[in-house]
Amino acid sequence: MKKNIVAVACMAMAVLAAYGGVSYTMQVSSEGDGGGGGRPGGKMMIKGMMEGEDIRLEFHGQPSPVMPGHGGYMLIKEAGTRTYMVNPESKTYFAMNSMDMANAAGAMMGMKVSDVSVKKVLDEDGGKILGYPVRHIKIHTSYTMEMTVMGNKMNTSVVQEDEIWATTGIQFPNIERWMKSLTGSFGAELKKIAEAQKGYIKGFPLKMVVTSTSKNPMGQTQTSKSVMEVTEFVEKNISADMFAIPAGYKEQTMPNIFGPRTGAGLPDDNGVTD
Repeated sequence: MKKNIVAVACMAMAVLAAYGGVSYTMQVSSEGDGGGGGRPGGKMMIKGMMEGEDIRLEFHGQPSPVMPGHGGYMLIKEAGTRTYMVNPESKTYFAMNSMDMANAAGAMMGMKVSDVSVKKVLDEDGGKILGYPVRHIKIHTSYTMEMTVMGNKMNTSVVQEDEIWATTGIQFPNIERWMKSLTGSFGAELKKIAEAQKGYIKGFPLKMVVTSTSKNPMGQTQTSKSVMEVTEFVEKNISADMFAIPAGYKEQTMPNIFGPRTGAGLPDDNGVTD
């Protein structure tokens, strides 16, 4: 369920990143039944720092092919136009383009999204979170996803319920530029869903609960749930050094997460380029 954790975290971090001079802590968890297969969930803590159009995200827990392990962090520069993964343990880093990754994954699976429907089913006073007044919003989204598996096309129906506690008490001067970068990183097909949901959420989400249920042509269902909650939010000045790749770090080729290599499809740890 790592991909769900990352997806929910990215949705929130892009909005946070539009706000200059901020330090925050976010807790993200994910669970799912894997269609009865018992797929494990996971937990991650993210500590973020933002100043202007730059952001630094430190990850604790849930290492993966792309996300660094404990002590690793992501640098996002110029409102999402440049992204780097940094590993202090090996003193390496690599550049990544999330839009290219999403499009490559979609093309590999022959993915197509259609019949997207979005409806707001609740919008009420949600009290306060971290001292900010919030609106409690529920959004119902449904769509059909077509994928090609071993040469066979398969249509899966998906129903997603988003429960959001959002505040307009935090202003975002560069929000349009950030949201353009964020929706672009979803890839051409998943961008259809993001575009359909656009406008249903006002303000910054301090808490999100996303429940997704998919049903394949054989009638088998799979349900996953992801929770994101900001537990600390402080306005402060951040040193420019925190958003720079340390001197002496070597650039590494981005892991090939779509390759056939052992289990996860990763290159080994020796792929450092001078």
